[in-house]
Amino acid sequence: MMATQNSTSTKIGRTDVVSIPALRMDRISCRIDSGAALCALHMLTCCEDNGVLLVQFDAAETGSLRPAPWVESFTKYKTVRVKNSFGDVQDRFAVWLEIELFGQLYGVWVGLTSRASQRHPLLLGRNLLRQGFTIDVRYRNLSWKKLNASSTFP
Repeated sequence: MMATQNSTSTKIGRTDVVSIPALRMDRISCRIDSGAALCALHMLTCCEDNGVLLVQFDAAETGSLRPAPWVESFTKYKTVRVKNSFGDVQDRFAVWLEIELFGQLYGVWVGLTSRASQRHPLLLGRNLLRQGFTIDVRYRNLSWKKLNASSTFP
């Protein structure tokens, strides 16, 4: 049986450039992965302290407007169990964030992990894609190109 494309869905390519306004992260390179259940964001370290999750991010690795590594505190977080492509299971913290894509904000749970060895610091998974996106791997950076039609793009 062949799947049909929803006429109200937005086409997204295999990669894009997005923003996370609450963290002052702008121009974050991301990979779109329909095999990942949850979005994932690169971080350096994290720990819990009296019901607050403290997370250290690195500006150079995430595209933040901040000049150096910094710590964010989150009260809306949870622990999630993630299975990687090799079948290994890992417990990770996930935080509720809004990601700006095509000029709109989409609220999603984002898992926190080290993605230092990956090309893209952010992975967009099915929890975001099911909010009305269809992947077309022939394209890249569709959101970025749409928002920056008159300027250059990565």
